[in-house]
Amino acid sequence: MTKTSLLEYLVDKDFGLEGNPQSRWARAGEHDSLVVDRERQIFFWNSREIFGNVVDYLVKVRGISLEEAKKYSKNFEQGKSAFTTRQEVSESGIVQTSPALARLFWESGKENREYWYNRKLTDKTIDRFLLGNYNGWFTLPIFDGAELINIQIRRDEPEKKIRAWYKHRPATILNKSLLKHNNTIYFTEGTVDAILLCQEGLPAVTKSFGGQVWKDEWLPLFLRIDRIYYIADNDKVGVDIAKKIAKKLGELKVKIYVFSDKKEKFDSVDFFREGGCVEEFLKRVHNESKYSFEL
Repeated sequence: MTKTSLLEYLVDKDFGLEGNPQSRWARAGEHDSLVVDRERQIFFWNSREIFGNVVDYLVKVRGISLEEAKKYSKNFEQGKSAFTTRQEVSESGIVQTSPALARLFWESGKENREYWYNRKLTDKTIDRFLLGNYNGWFTLPIFDGAELINIQIRRDEPEKKIRAWYKHRPATILNKSLLKHNNTIYFTEGTVDAILLCQEGLPAVTKSFGGQVWKDEWLPLFLRIDRIYYIADNDKVGVDIAKKIAKKLGELKVKIYVFSDKKEKFDSVDFFREGGCVEEFLKRVHNESKYSFEL
């Protein structure tokens, strides 16, 4: 019997799962007529007269399409085999991604959100951006509209690391859609910083990956923007990246803010973590930002 099967996981998340974990049979906590046969990996919901495997459960109980249910199930099995089978390549050589995997990680992380809470993110923001957890890593999906570009995986313990779930996927601009509707933009060095500023009501974007990475194909996205405030981490690397981006986007369009009165590497998340408010943040940024040639 599989202790961590997708079928058991889904039923447990939806209705709670009761019974001895070593037993063949398990019963839903909220519906005693819904039972799971762990040995055969099928469910029976007698009062609703439905039964089947995990794909049937996703279609008949959760109401998703058959195609998406199959992808969901497949991605879960790939995920369980850790990071060696986390991507597929189509005949054209393009790495395929699945939004269902991002949602699966979001669901699995609903009971473990301390990493995000520690970065001052609320449940509403966590749900909006589908921030999740998988196998000791915290997951941050990068979308372009409905298309999943990649999933950033992060952790603090046993050491701080940030990686990409899918290899060989292009970097992109997080929150790209904000560039169509705002004349002033806040450009952060980190992804969580941009999400936090959005939570505070500010239109914030960032690059999805890579400190020094820049693509000139992104330039047209910023043409209609009048003012860009780049929020750099308080260290030499952060300032160097800020100067590089300012040179690309226009040195008279971009003003750079650094928390120069704070500790090294101090960033937007640290500011709000220390109890700062959005009004104070804006006052600092608007009054103390400098052009790249002034730094």
